[in-house]
Amino acid sequence: MKKIALAALDAHSYWIGLCEDGGSTREAKAEAKAEWLALEAQLPEGWDDTEESIFEMGFSANQAAFIKAAKSAGYAVISYSGRGMMGEECPAIIHEGKFPLKKGIGYHSDTMGMYRTVYYARD
Repeated sequence: MKKIALAALDAHSYWIGLCEDGGSTREAKAEAKAEWLALEAQLPEGWDDTEESIFEMGFSANQAAFIKAAKSAGYAVISYSGRGMMGEECPAIIHEGKFPLKKGIGYHSDTMGMYRTVYYARD
């Protein structure tokens, strides 16, 4: 279920990006939304309403807090697999500047040599 949840978060973020991009076609937006909704349909209703429900999907308590705080703050949550993670995926956000979420949430960061930083909750 965790992989489906990460895929749904990715699909939702992609759809948001298309909606914000003035050059995207209606067809591309509709296709992206359909993919996101198909993935969401495979998950229990309200799976991301509380940290407890996110934890039940197979995320750690810290990852659940990260996802809930990021979504509450309006960030698009994506899946991330960085160097040395051996294909393991975890929730992440992209942000310019210091870590924007509430204190007490464990995170790692990767600038990937860019001006933006990927903040992710590996554990």
